[in-house]
Amino acid sequence: MGLNFHKSVKVNDNTRVNLSKKSASVTVGTKGVHHTVSTSGRQTTTIGIPGTGLSYTTSSGSKSKKGSKSKVVISAICSVIAAIFVIFGLLKYFGVFDGKSGGMQWRKDEYSVAVGKTVNIILECDGKDMSGAKEKDFDINVDNTSAVEVSFKQAYTETVHFTVTGVEEGAASIKITYDGKTTDAVTVNVEQ
Repeated sequence: MGLNFHKSVKVNDNTRVNLSKKSASVTVGTKGVHHTVSTSGRQTTTIGIPGTGLSYTTSSGSKSKKGSKSKVVISAICSVIAAIFVIFGLLKYFGVFDGKSGGMQWRKDEYSVAVGKTVNIILECDGKDMSGAKEKDFDINVDNTSAVEVSFKQAYTETVHFTVTGVEEGAASIKITYDGKTTDAVTVNVEQ
């Protein structure tokens, strides 16, 4: 009986590193389309319809040198489709689409504050030096202004702090827009 080893590590939603006793590989793409490149030189592309069990898989670079031109063409098309999915996923991750965060995210998804009290909420800005940012640089969007008041407090190297004051019992969602990028909403619950 031989000893087997296989480990798969998720890098992000569209990328996975696979390790085994004989080789390592990287898989990129989604459930519908993904492409795997191995250190052994093998490349595998799978195109499928999620939830149906239907898929098409093509491989190249295996030990066998046999192959047809049609397999090469299909493999190239699958590689291009997989690359498009990866590029789209990376652009979406970095906030290029929908004016999303672009590396800005709240330290917590939810905060609580009592009526008449304040709480600091912290916006993390990965890789950005925010120390020169001023209050006028931020557009603060609050969906329930009767529950909370929000004001800019201080910008630091990679974080921005805002002060939230509880006005009356309830909840509010807060979004911040900076340099054309809008954060996801953070919820602040106001309690008595």
